Amino acid sequence: MDRGDAGAVVNLLERAEALLPAQQLNLRLQEGLIRGLGESARFDDAIARAARIADACAAAGDRVGELRAQLAGAIWQLSIDPDHWLAKLRALVEEARPAIEQDGNDPALATLEHAAGEIDFTRCQNGAALAAYTRAMQHARQAGEPWFEASIRVTAAAAMVTGPTPRVEALRWLEDAEAQSAVFQPMLVLMRAACLAELGRFDEARPLLTETLAQMNERGMRLQLAMSMVVVWIIEMLAATTLLRSAPPGRAARSWSDSANAPTCPPRQARSPRPSTRWAVTAKPSSGHCVAWN
Repeated sequence: MDRGDAGAVVNLLERAEALLPAQQLNLRLQEGLIRGLGESARFDDAIARAARIADACAAAGDRVGELRAQLAGAIWQLSIDPDHWLAKLRALVEEARPAIEQDGNDPALATLEHAAGEIDFTRCQNGAALAAYTRAMQHARQAGEPWFEASIRVTAAAAMVTGPTPRVEALRWLEDAEAQSAVFQPMLVLMRAACLAELGRFDEARPLLTETLAQMNERGMRLQLAMSMVVVWIIEMLAATTLLRSAPPGRAARSWSDSANAPTCPPRQARSPRPSTRWAVTAKPSSGHCVAWN
């Protein structure tokens, strides 16, 4: 888990599942498998397993377990088709909340608040999303689920960085989040590099970015590495914009073309399978903010 290799985690959890008695349902292990499958981009497998576990819980009369599994699966369905699943997940959260809150089970509460955060984050209600993710992390911590807590922390960081929080405060939050994390979470570092760039601190942002990308490559984190290229674009787009703003008017066009790092034909949007890493980038140098999420 420390290497950030979700595929290896799935392999280990499947081995652990094979050692259990055939009729024994370990919901904690199953939810870990659902999350690992999703983070490995095996979305159909994650959704199918969630449906199977929800049915098993229903057959056993475990209503909270059934809702927990349904929420875990619906989060990945939202990732695949947010237009279709946003309203459905919202309705499921509203249905599940009374039963889960009455039960008071921390693992189920963590799943509930995580789903609520995903709804708000998909709707670009980033302040509300951060509050829900923070509650989810607290419940995951109380449940002794460090991997779940770490997974939520990355999305919470995205909500922090793209929300109404001032950049200096967001930077401090990211530094604290890195200190709290017991596992390698490069997206926290990459978001910190983007935040530094938004503050004009390119000499700090670039080495941090280069070092983190090298560590991801060494650990074989190919999917996350590819997704992280948008951070490179953000930093260099901001640097080029800063250069243009500081150049004399008559030299602006030449400054753009002469800048070794200035991107050409930048992508309007770069999407990943996770709602937490769907980037839509808009340069707003006058406001000091450049990153928006969609």
